[in-house]
Amino acid sequence: MYTVKCLNPIASKGLDLFTEDFKVIDDLDKADAVLVRSAAMHDLAVPESLLAVARAGAGVNNIPLDEYAKKGIVAFNTPGANANGVKELVVAGLLLASRDIIGGYNWVKENASEENLAKLVEKQKKQYAGNELKGKSIGVIGLGAIGVLVANICNRLGMKVYGYDPYVSVRSAWSLSRMVKHIASIDELFETCDYITIHVPYMDSTKGMINKEAIDKMKDGVTLLNFARGELVDNQAVIEGLASGKVKHYVTDFPSAEIAGVDKVITIPHLGASTEESEENCAEMAVDQLMNYLENGNIVNSVNYPNCDLGEASGAARITVHHKNLPNMIGQLTAILAADGHNISNMLNKSKGEWAYSMFDMEKKAPTEETIKKMEQIDGVFVFVYYRREKMSEKLRVGILGATGMVGQRFISLLENHPWFEVTTLAASPRSAGKTYEEAVGGRWKMDTPMPEAVKSMIVKNVNEVEEVASHVDFVFSAVDMSKDEIKKIEEDYAKTETPVVSNNSAHRWTPDVPMVVPEINPEHFEVIESQKKRLGTTKGFIAVKPNCSIQSYAPVLTAWKEFEPYEVVATTYQAISGAGKTFKDWPEMEGNIIPYIGGEEEKSEQEPLRLWGHIEDGVIVKAETPVITTQCIRVPVLNGHTAAVFVKFKKKPTKEQLIEKLVNFSGLPQELELPSAPKQMIQYLEEDNRPQVREDVDYENGMGISVGRLREDTVYDYKFVGLSHNTVRGAAGGAVLCAETLKAKGYITKK
Repeated sequence: MYTVKCLNPIASKGLDLFTEDFKVIDDLDKADAVLVRSAAMHDLAVPESLLAVARAGAGVNNIPLDEYAKKGIVAFNTPGANANGVKELVVAGLLLASRDIIGGYNWVKENASEENLAKLVEKQKKQYAGNELKGKSIGVIGLGAIGVLVANICNRLGMKVYGYDPYVSVRSAWSLSRMVKHIASIDELFETCDYITIHVPYMDSTKGMINKEAIDKMKDGVTLLNFARGELVDNQAVIEGLASGKVKHYVTDFPSAEIAGVDKVITIPHLGASTEESEENCAEMAVDQLMNYLENGNIVNSVNYPNCDLGEASGAARITVHHKNLPNMIGQLTAILAADGHNISNMLNKSKGEWAYSMFDMEKKAPTEETIKKMEQIDGVFVFVYYRREKMSEKLRVGILGATGMVGQRFISLLENHPWFEVTTLAASPRSAGKTYEEAVGGRWKMDTPMPEAVKSMIVKNVNEVEEVASHVDFVFSAVDMSKDEIKKIEEDYAKTETPVVSNNSAHRWTPDVPMVVPEINPEHFEVIESQKKRLGTTKGFIAVKPNCSIQSYAPVLTAWKEFEPYEVVATTYQAISGAGKTFKDWPEMEGNIIPYIGGEEEKSEQEPLRLWGHIEDGVIVKAETPVITTQCIRVPVLNGHTAAVFVKFKKKPTKEQLIEKLVNFSGLPQELELPSAPKQMIQYLEEDNRPQVREDVDYENGMGISVGRLREDTVYDYKFVGLSHNTVRGAAGGAVLCAETLKAKGYITKK
């Protein structure tokens, strides 16, 4: 998901072009791109996340181009999008200057009440007589998109047109009427033309180009028109020229206090592009350029980087690099790619002054994080961007291992209509293989929602036929019911087929190079995957796991309070029967009963949070040493929802208000990326004394959020609270789906 901030109102016709992969937001600090018209950006603090700025117009003097170039922020404009609107206003300016239309209009308004107005008109009109444009000469300075249109329309009005632009493009030259005389000397244009109109960009080299020296070279009685930028003309020199008669009229779209009230100055309030059509054209063009850059890396109509277009991304991946325009840069980049086994199917490099931009399409495989880091370390590479070929709307093929069990069913339920993932393969034990999924499950469908139609007739594959299952998917979710040793082996077998495995099982949670992740807490642990791949001998295949369901009600809470340094925790968890894969139908002895023991659960509940809070060292995850956690885990007669009663001691004791504030504002990478399964607010705090409750709160944020209540000071510990989480959504399948979404967003999971 790409985020876009509009600094000015942008025509909806342009904004409507954004696909579902783009979102217009209000918060600049979270924006990937900016759309702007006139808003000044020179003193605007922009976030490090900003990748591009698109101005819905031609002029870019409101954008700090050099500063953005140094940061790798590509600035776009929309040349030609408002050209027709400006052209028509230039024609209007010519008519207003050649015929005293304004004076005549004002006279009529002043005498509107006169009974004999018609007769008075006949006597008065000669005072407002002017000259026709036909046969007069006009000089057009600047033959870009607007200048060409102005030159051509003036030619059709019967004027003698002289064009001056030493840098005229081939495209403009082809569009220019053959009747327009292209002259090499601007002085010749000054000396020849009755009218002079300016259409060049504002830069240091063009600032004040119409000055006293230039005006002195012009014909007596010249009319000047400026619809480009006010700063191009020295206003004081024009005022002096008007006073002496050297200049007959000055028509400008950029009024200022200095010239607005001067006689023979016709000022228009910057209406050049103020047409509905121009605003829509500019918006459409700006949006199209932003989307093309953010999705494909193509640069079209940039003003601070070279235009560089390789079309739609092809092959396995596209790499784009912002760098200084230095010798041997391409050689260094391609050497790294070659050394890491990449074949480049297409490439392009362009430079613009001291900046350059390079694009590489990878033929067979996407780059690893290690490859990217090597490229970023090259002297002169200051921005690196990696574009995956597949768009978020192009769904990845997903397989579910252990599809007939309760967690497998939950995966199927959660993935129905998922925007990124599509379940294409179901695998289970040999006794289910060869049956339709509906036949294999029979009457054991345990979800509250009906079995999705898309899976009912799907033939279940044998989970042990690894190569067969892997050949049909891009990655798999694992929820197999086997011994730990069997799970470890089969998950590694799948990974070695270059198939990423996102597991709900506990077997690999303590494998040193397997990341165990809650994406809001420790997404950086995914970096250990590169070490794991080396051990497994894979390039794409790996295993990632989520932690036990029991810790979800308190580990995120303690993470939110990390700055207060909790050092001792006591937790008692009251765990639902679905955690054991049961319902009351197949576990009737749980009704009205409590079992004060769940095998292996207390060790998981005490140790797994420490692994979440650990760090990567020498290619493995080293668990944290604190806080010390002790737990009791109790099975209670509840279908879904684990409740935890927790006591905490802090080294830096906070206030209750501080603790609540940290909870409700807690967020992480999934919220920043707006991943499909991510809760908007991960943790809610409930003020009522009798909350959270399973019946009321277990489905908060579709089961992906945590509910906390009864936070209060304790007589032995500093504080105590009650937490609640959905054990088979956030605590199982939902947590694994969120992990997979994060892995996809970070480029670890791609199409095969």
